[in-house]
Amino acid sequence: MDVFVFIIAIIGITTLGGLIREKIKNDAKRAGNSNNDAYEQRFVQMEERIQTLERIVTDQKTQLREKIDSLK
Repeated sequence: MDVFVFIIAIIGITTLGGLIREKIKNDAKRAGNSNNDAYEQRFVQMEERIQTLERIVTDQKTQLREKIDSLK
């Protein structure tokens, strides 16, 4: 009977260890997702800045072209 108790204890410890390992993996994934969200938000902000800079550069070229054309 003692052997069966020992086997059941080993199975229980192994199962508990597997559950703890899965919980640690899930916690790590959640922490990684929050970092990804921060990077995604920063990426969107940088895209908006680039679009604004593109508008500024394009507008200035258009205005310069119009001024040159008006001098002719």
